[in-house]
Amino acid sequence: MAWNRKKALKDVTISAFSQYAVLAIVVLRGFLFTKYLGPEGFGVWVSVYFFFTFGQYCHLGLYNSVVFLAPDSIGKGKTEETNKMLSSAITWINLFGLIFILTIVSIIFSGLFPFVNSNRLSVLLAAVSAFLVLNFNFSVYRLQLKQNFKKAGLFQVLLAVTDIIISFILMMKYGLPGAYIGMAISLIIFVALIAIDGYNDLHICFDKPQFKKLFDIGFRVLFVSLGFAVLTLSDKLSVTSFFSITDMGYFSNAVSLAMLPYTLALVLSGITTQRMLEEYGRTNEKKSIKIFLDESIFAVAFLIPFFSVLLIAFAEPVINLLLPKYVNSLRFVDKLSVGVYFLAVSMSCYSFLLILKKYFLLFSMMIVLIVMVFITNSYLAGTGYDVLSVSYVTVICYSLFAFLLYYFSYSAFYSFKKITWMFFRLSLPVIPILLAFSMKFYIIDNSIRFGARFFIALVWAFFAYFYLTRKTTILSQLIGMVKGKII
Repeated sequence: MAWNRKKALKDVTISAFSQYAVLAIVVLRGFLFTKYLGPEGFGVWVSVYFFFTFGQYCHLGLYNSVVFLAPDSIGKGKTEETNKMLSSAITWINLFGLIFILTIVSIIFSGLFPFVNSNRLSVLLAAVSAFLVLNFNFSVYRLQLKQNFKKAGLFQVLLAVTDIIISFILMMKYGLPGAYIGMAISLIIFVALIAIDGYNDLHICFDKPQFKKLFDIGFRVLFVSLGFAVLTLSDKLSVTSFFSITDMGYFSNAVSLAMLPYTLALVLSGITTQRMLEEYGRTNEKKSIKIFLDESIFAVAFLIPFFSVLLIAFAEPVINLLLPKYVNSLRFVDKLSVGVYFLAVSMSCYSFLLILKKYFLLFSMMIVLIVMVFITNSYLAGTGYDVLSVSYVTVICYSLFAFLLYYFSYSAFYSFKKITWMFFRLSLPVIPILLAFSMKFYIIDNSIRFGARFFIALVWAFFAYFYLTRKTTILSQLIGMVKGKII
């Protein structure tokens, strides 16, 4: 289906609604888990969850290749070839998923890792869930390819609701393993339901030429995606490596809060990436997709501060009232929010460079930053600095990452001097977050501080609205549609 303003508005609205509905449920689950497990228990939960997170990369890049090749193929009208590609991809993905589970089983029975030994069932269930979620995500993506964002979003929301209910009930009865049992049961139910749509017109296919084509692109994209995952988790990995499991609980809770506005960037990036892929497949010209890059960056840059300032405002009363054991998390939330802003504005650039197949550039950049983060955090931990130092390193890392992505995205269009000036202006919307962050140093009264932060958020919301409607093309027209000015 061709891109148009009404379709874009509908897609963004449905995706945003479903993603934020899922996010609200995930936040509720996080609240229940953090409150029930306590800092140390929550630290164990997060550590086991790494097996689920990184287990989703066991597809060896085949899922990534489909994400980038399928829209291009659809844009060229090659429906039959697209279905063959999807059939081959999901067949090999499931094979590699089963191999991953067997690998985890062998690690568990090897007895070589004390943490794994003490959490055997949870680790195994996390691995099984990673395999299941690959099938679920594939089916969701298949619905999105068919422009059925409503149904895809509905499945995501229902899975999240089912997961939180079953997981929490079983966790109350069986402890931490019960939470992972609940997650696995929920995924089994919804994989079975969504597979009706996800696997429609597909078949088992071990086609070697198709696999070679997918793997050739996918393996490179995998390294980039894995590098990005490690980069965005490098702060947590640093804490779990150099600090206590209780520190991990505090820090993980803060990260979960600070990353909430980031979901908006993911929603916008997901929609614009698919549009960019289709348009680039049709024209094969950078200029044809530059408008998507420009305006998605603008949207994120002006929307994120509003949500981040509100987050900082509400974090204090919510944690003090509902999660008093996690008061130490407040030390990290505001600082991490600054880093999240830069990470969010970089997402469109990241997608843009992936579309242009700048795999080696992206991977090299992330490896350098990851090494920098771990060396710096290791040094700071070794010299007596506490876990708060990790949040400052994260802010620096994300800022550098954003600048590098921004520079390489626009290097074909502008000079270094102009790009630097453009990035400086792009950094200015972080000022409201810094203002909200700094208030704790000179406003002692909690109520006054909350009111001042809420006021900053409202002022910024009005400013962002008027700026975006006057300075952008697609965004201003979409906003006009909401107001009924465009038919």
